[in-house]
This record gives sequence, C-alpha cells and structure tokens, in this order.
Amino acid sequence: MVRIYQATNGLYVWDSQLLPVQTTSFQFPAGVMQAGVDYVCVILLGDFEGSYVENASWTFSQPFRYTALATSGDFNLDGTVDAADYVVWRKNVGGIYSPNDYNIWRAHFGQTAGSGAGVSENAAVPEPATLLLLMLAAAGWCLRRGSAA
Repeated sequence: MVRIYQATNGLYVWDSQLLPVQTTSFQFPAGVMQAGVDYVCVILLGDFEGSYVENASWTFSQPFRYTALATSGDFNLDGTVDAADYVVWRKNVGGIYSPNDYNIWRAHFGQTAGSGAGVSENAAVPEPATLLLLMLAAAGWCLRRGSAA
C-alpha cells in the first residue's frame, strides 16, 4: 500500500489500496498532486489477513517537490485546461487548492500543453529585417559623418 501526504501539513492526499506483491513501480492518478507542493510517500509492507495486518513495516520517503510540465490551471494534468479541471479544483478547494487557483484556471481556460501557455499573446517578436535595417542605418550614419570631416 502506498500513501501520499503533504509534507508541510501532513494532509492525507491519496491511498493506492493493496498492490500486487510483484509491484515494483506505480503511477499516481492525474489530479492527485499539485505542482510546487512538497509531498512524502509512505509505503506499508505487511501480511494482510482480512482486516488484520501482521508483520507490518512502514517506510517513509524523503520529502519531494512535485513538478509537472503542465499548463497553469490544468489541475488534473491531462494537458488541457477545461471543465474537468474546474471539477478537480471545486472538489479540493480549501485542501490542496485555494480560491485563488480558480482565477488561474479561468485565465488559462482552453489552453493545452505546448500551446504557448506561458507566453504572452502580445509579446513582441523581433524581425530579422529590423536588425538589418538598423545595421544599414548605422553604417550610413558613420559614412556620412566620415565624409563630412
């Protein structure tokens, strides 16, 4: 069994239930962890006989910070900021999400990962021709000053 807790406040986040004995790795479901938050993994190894646990052994991970290459507001980490993210936010507000996260979701609604989500729509992109014009103008100014002397 694997459990996830927030490292800073001990808030219980997720439980894997029982895993097969052969399990060597697992993935957290989408929307369980929030990027930028510190977590601790707790792994329970033991003999389970019905509701009884014998020979239990608990292992705690070092705190780790979850990071994701996702768009801001993509709370379920599916690569798109949509209504499903609003549902995840609404069910976890006051827990792992704050009321301010709604504004983040609203500002990025409709964006997908890789759609330039972190780039301003009005960002100026320098044109190569502009640099060439500036170099020609500087050269002309220098030649004019040289011939005037």
